[in-house]
Amino acid sequence: MKDKDEKPLLPGWDEGDGAHARREDPATSHAAAAALKHTDQLGDLQEMVRTCLRARPMTIWEACHWARIEIHSLSPRFATLADLGLIRPTGELRENPKSHRKAIVWENTPAGEEANAAAARRLVKAGSPTCGQRTRRRA
Repeated sequence: MKDKDEKPLLPGWDEGDGAHARREDPATSHAAAAALKHTDQLGDLQEMVRTCLRARPMTIWEACHWARIEIHSLSPRFATLADLGLIRPTGELRENPKSHRKAIVWENTPAGEEANAAAARRLVKAGSPTCGQRTRRRA
């Protein structure tokens, strides 16, 4: 139970689980955050980051380019996954081709790799194809 004088973890952010919008953000940001709270998309985006990094260590820009997802959607997932101990910086920096600035290269941690393996086992058990399996098109 939170004490009434206790401050939120991040100043300027409303409390709650999942997606967040800052108090000063426009109504559209709050609506988008609320919509994400009621879907599996937040988890799907985190899974997409882990899938990208399973292919090879990448910068945020490289992962967004590879996954064909807007950077503003995927970028925040890196901090969340790092806080959970599932990904980490490699110590390498690569140039972002758009900004020409150096960017952190990220990789899965051993805990992240185990989480990836567990997710793949769940998919196989559910009968869903994994990244390594090809599905045939029906004629």
